[in-house]
Amino acid sequence: MIEINRKNYKPGVRQFGFINWRGAISLFIKEVNRFLIVWSQTLFAPLITTVLFYSVFSISLGNDRPNVLGVNFMSFLLPGLISMGCIQQAFSHSSSSIMMGKIMGTIVDTISSPLSAGEVVFAIIFASVTRSFMIAFVSIVVFWFFVDLKIFSFPSIFVFLFLS
Repeated sequence: MIEINRKNYKPGVRQFGFINWRGAISLFIKEVNRFLIVWSQTLFAPLITTVLFYSVFSISLGNDRPNVLGVNFMSFLLPGLISMGCIQQAFSHSSSSIMMGKIMGTIVDTISSPLSAGEVVFAIIFASVTRSFMIAFVSIVVFWFFVDLKIFSFPSIFVFLFLS
């Protein structure tokens, strides 16, 4: 018979310290891998949507549109379209992660893991932020070839994209 030392295992006592970093990072990696597996749907579909919005606005407004504070209107509009795609996909990632886990019955794995609610939220939110940053990067690189994009402050891009 194997004897278990019950002094080390007490109900309600966390064995991982104040924050279970290993568990939170593992859930983060799982969430990132979840959207990287279908990269064509999660990274390039928002790019196609942004391209379509850009094309519709460009065609519908024509060439005689005024500048906005000295900036070409379409160059002015593009950062907003990229932000819209990033915000929309970040929300989509976090909500679909929770809902699909519930529908498929795998939410039990997340709920029964030794993670607090804050650690689960941390992992899912930062996976959503990672997806948004990847979408923004891909969009900026693609549009860089077609539109006169000028980036004046990379820290501002990082902060506003992270907060949105």
